[in-house]
Amino acid sequence: MGIAALQAEALRDSLTSIIQFAKQARRSLLDREQQLRDQRSNSRSPLLWALLDGFGPMRSSQIEHLLGATRLGVRAMLTAIEKPGMLEKQTINGVKLHALRPAPQTSTPQSVPDYHDPFSQDALHDYEA
Repeated sequence: MGIAALQAEALRDSLTSIIQFAKQARRSLLDREQQLRDQRSNSRSPLLWALLDGFGPMRSSQIEHLLGATRLGVRAMLTAIEKPGMLEKQTINGVKLHALRPAPQTSTPQSVPDYHDPFSQDALHDYEA
């Protein structure tokens, strides 16, 4: 097997992993949208959810700074996310952190389109030739 075929297989494996990660993220987004659907249309709770989902646990002061919200505004957003059971609080070295609770997998596999691998064995052999 030539170097080109090995590179193509490595690329395929990397892309497959990235696609699986993207599918998990999309499922998570669809599940969270279902949980937040009762929020006002101008609510910033979805922004807070996206921030915590993307960056992980944060202090209230960090959330205030990043969202440009007041302490009371952040408290209201945290309460809105906490009600459906999406938020968990952690204390590490005396610092209170807010984090998203992992969502249960409620989406059906049909809600996310399946990925079809474009790199078939025939395509890899053609690339190598």
